[in-house]
Amino acid sequence: MTDPDPRLAAELARWTTTVRRFVHDLRNPLTVIKTNVAFLRERPPEELAEEAPPVLEDLAKATLQAEELVAELGRLARGDGDQG
Repeated sequence: MTDPDPRLAAELARWTTTVRRFVHDLRNPLTVIKTNVAFLRERPPEELAEEAPPVLEDLAKATLQAEELVAELGRLARGDGDQG
């Protein structure tokens, strides 16, 4: 049995680190989205008119953050971005 190519092992380690970072970074906006959706679902309709606007703003920001992370991951997958 031969030893693995150290260059391939280093490349795999770099990609593993990159993927872990994306998973961590993507969890943050997804948690905001999940929490705020649950908040809105639990509220009586008469309370939503007052409470919904700031919650919807948080949802919009979290969605944008998630979209940006996915776009960055797409650039990395195509080889367009920095992997560091």
